[in-house]
Amino acid sequence: PNWTAVGVTWLAGFDFEIKVIARIPEQ
Repeated sequence: PNWTAVGVTWLAGFDFEIKVIARIPEQ
C-alpha cells in the first residue's frame, strides 16, 4: 500500500474533525 497517501488522508481527516469539534463551542 501507499503509506504516504494513507498518512495524508488520515491527517486530512483528523484535521477536519478537529476543526469541526473546535467550532461547536463557538455556536
